[in-house]
Amino acid sequence: MVRAIVKFSAKYVSMLLCISLVLFFILCPVHDSVVIAAEEEAYKDYISEHSQASIGKTPVTLKAVQYDKEIDTSVSDGFLLAGSNSTVTYHFNLPEEGLYHIALNYKPVAGGSEIIRKIRINGEYPFEEAEYITLKRYYRDKDQEYKKQKGNQTFPTQIEVEDWVQTLLFASNGYITDPLAFFFEKGENTLTIEALEGDIWLDTISLIPAEPLPSYETYIENCRANGYMEYTGEPIKIQGEDAALKTSPSLYPINDRTSPLTEPYHPSYIVLNAIGGNAWRIPGQTIIWEVDVPEAGLYKLAFKYKQSYTRGTFSTRKLAINGSVPFAEANDLRFNYKTKFSLSYLADRTTGEEYYFYLKEGKNTISMEVSLGVFGELASRVEDSLTNLNKLYQDIIVITSTSPDKYRDYKLTTLIPDLRQRLTTERNNLKGIVEDINNISGSFTSSTSIINMLIVNLNKMIDKPNEIGRYLSSFKTSMSALGDWIVSIQQQPLEIDYFILAPDGYKLPRAEGNFFENLIHKVRAFIGSFTTNFDEQSGRAGDEANKTIEVWVSTGRDQYDILRRMITESFCKDYGINVDLKLVNADAIFPATLSGNGPDINIQVAASTPINFGFRDGAYDLTQFSDFEEVAARFSPAAVDTFRFKDACYALPDQMSFNMMFYRKDILAELGLSVPKTMDEFLSLVPILQKNNMDIYFTTGAQTTLGAAASSGSTKNINPVYLSLLYQKGGKLYQNDGEFADITSSVGIDAFKFWTELYTKHNFVVTTDFATRFRMGEIPIGIVDFTTFNTLSVAAPEIKGDWAMAQIPGTVREDGSVSYETPVTVSGSLIVKNIVEKKGTVDESWEFLKWWTSADTQYTFATEMESVLGLAGRYPVANLEAFQKIAWGKENLEVLNESLKWIRAVPQVPGSYITGRVIENAFYSVVTETSNINPVDAIYKAVDEINAELKSKRKEFHLE
Repeated sequence: MVRAIVKFSAKYVSMLLCISLVLFFILCPVHDSVVIAAEEEAYKDYISEHSQASIGKTPVTLKAVQYDKEIDTSVSDGFLLAGSNSTVTYHFNLPEEGLYHIALNYKPVAGGSEIIRKIRINGEYPFEEAEYITLKRYYRDKDQEYKKQKGNQTFPTQIEVEDWVQTLLFASNGYITDPLAFFFEKGENTLTIEALEGDIWLDTISLIPAEPLPSYETYIENCRANGYMEYTGEPIKIQGEDAALKTSPSLYPINDRTSPLTEPYHPSYIVLNAIGGNAWRIPGQTIIWEVDVPEAGLYKLAFKYKQSYTRGTFSTRKLAINGSVPFAEANDLRFNYKTKFSLSYLADRTTGEEYYFYLKEGKNTISMEVSLGVFGELASRVEDSLTNLNKLYQDIIVITSTSPDKYRDYKLTTLIPDLRQRLTTERNNLKGIVEDINNISGSFTSSTSIINMLIVNLNKMIDKPNEIGRYLSSFKTSMSALGDWIVSIQQQPLEIDYFILAPDGYKLPRAEGNFFENLIHKVRAFIGSFTTNFDEQSGRAGDEANKTIEVWVSTGRDQYDILRRMITESFCKDYGINVDLKLVNADAIFPATLSGNGPDINIQVAASTPINFGFRDGAYDLTQFSDFEEVAARFSPAAVDTFRFKDACYALPDQMSFNMMFYRKDILAELGLSVPKTMDEFLSLVPILQKNNMDIYFTTGAQTTLGAAASSGSTKNINPVYLSLLYQKGGKLYQNDGEFADITSSVGIDAFKFWTELYTKHNFVVTTDFATRFRMGEIPIGIVDFTTFNTLSVAAPEIKGDWAMAQIPGTVREDGSVSYETPVTVSGSLIVKNIVEKKGTVDESWEFLKWWTSADTQYTFATEMESVLGLAGRYPVANLEAFQKIAWGKENLEVLNESLKWIRAVPQVPGSYITGRVIENAFYSVVTETSNINPVDAIYKAVDEINAELKSKRKEFHLE
């Protein structure tokens, strides 16, 4: 009977809870439960509201120095220096209202990060896009000495050009092809330019009537009306690699050996004969060529190009002559996919009519800018739908959780009354997008398949909304794929060999070789692969250099190619030392060194490698150099301490990373939560997040490994969250330079218990795909390595602006202070002792190490890597000066710098390779459901294993 009463009571309480929950959601529907502050409208809505507004009639030019209100500016020689924190306001009068473009005549201050500005009209941001406008920097080849090199040519160094440029303001997201139009009232107006990043000089700010571009038909009629005639002279050929300016340092000349008709040509040597390729793919990237023409007139323009990067689609470019787009069709020039080179005139896609372009006599500029064209509007619509679906998904999981019961009816149509309507709206939007894509070209099946899959999932959810649990997983997967689609559709690569300014009637040459030319090319290339010296002109200072050092890198071909060029252009010429750079497998490092055939220097190796060399007397002790401390000051002390043992230091850091807290600003705002500063504050958020079926993630994996790890043992890094808790509570890993572990001290035990209880008591997620679940809103806050910034910036465009980084939560100590200590992970570069002593290249190797870890070299290398691989390939430099130059963004850099004050080294001692693995085993023995081990017992057992290995290794290396 007692058992029956208990059973009845439990059932009664459960029913009451369910009824309460249903009533709560009926009265307070999920999607209406939180009022979100209104944001600025999108530009498309702004323009729609002002569709009846007239075009401005009176141009206005404002001198930059004649401001009414300013912050962080200075004046010199009649120009205004607007710093990265500047705000400048101008007052002016207009005789009539209207739409205007805004043009800035500015000069970038070289060496800074991205130039970003906000625009306010009469004290308000008119639309979202006005809050993030980027201005371009310009670069050029340092010289063309590479053309004189025999054999393999090295890429020319790119230098930033500080020159005046006038530009209209465009949306930075690339979705809007035309310059932004701003509406101004009649009478007095104010224009405020607020800096987010970058220093510039300002000369004038112009308001230009927002006249639409003419059609080609109107453009050519006006040209002929002005008496301009078709050019009748000889064709003019411009090589693509001879660009005068480019907006990214990654747009240097490249080599293409796929065709015997590329100019210039060699079947096996690296000859720089083209420009662009995959590096020229980001909207806004521009290449500018200068051309001299003998007479003013109308010229036809033909490009020899290859678009073999994005199958089944085309790449889009915007063409400008002397800084202006001549007609509307030039905003959307399409270059179709083909595996080989093509050569054709720019022409109308429908009629095939070849375009004429007016050029003045003498010097002209022709520029090509990566443009999304028709894809811009499509990508914008897809992103809007994805944002709406993400919000709907978050509403659903509040009720169902992220792992719903497939057989349960959650009554979602009752709890979310407009569920079916919202699903139907987005389904119809996506259907319309697919139709528009198919109307553009019938070859877009690969692009529409992802959208179609999501439409299928939406149809199922619309038909049976109360059975969403069956479809939620595939719905989530389809949304994630759609986010990737947005990223991929914005990639518009294109390679240019040359272009021709041609007279009317000129017959273009062949773009590709015939059968016999291609056959001969392949035979010569095959023979050249055996006979060509690929080290020729690579890393040579000249015949006067009497010493050569060998440098090994194991991290990848892209790193190798960039480093090879930098060594040739900078180190060899400036230091007079030859360098043989080799790309090798990291596992070859130890055997080669032991046999005496290794390199002088290893760079970008994992943190454990230099210490393992040092214990075996294989790494040179850098403290023996008189200027070591001066060089070490380039880095955080914690980064250098990673490579110290006793009084020696065996490497210099070249990469560095540490944990940060990532959080969804939009979700925390909806829940009324603040960003936690301490662990106590963090734990107070947990019940609220879990009540909304959201999870929390603290990385449970090993600390990130930077650089190449040689197989010198079963090294496993220690979990950084555990180390943070240990350090913040005042503990440490080892005693007496690694004689024994210290994690069973009272502080160490407390840290381990606290760590495991996050999972046993607070139900944190043990393992998951953080990036995906973060972008979906399932995990709105977590602690992971800061390189996750790169992943989210690239792979989650739909939540851009909705997330941020913060310092990890700290621990309040007994004295009331808060400790934010966190471990740092690094990679390093070392000098191999036995090799340099045998060759007598100790000093030369040290000079190379100093050059490689210098601020200029590290920043240049990081910039090049990011240019080639995109933001996902951002290189986390260890040099503090270079770290400050990386384009993190002002707010992100502030929190990163605050964290830098608290980073601590992870000691590398003999036998420490076992520590991470044993602690991980102890952790899982406590948190897994199948085990029931006390955390104190687990950590004591772990320490026994660690101490046994430490003792064994100290005996092996005679450190007792």
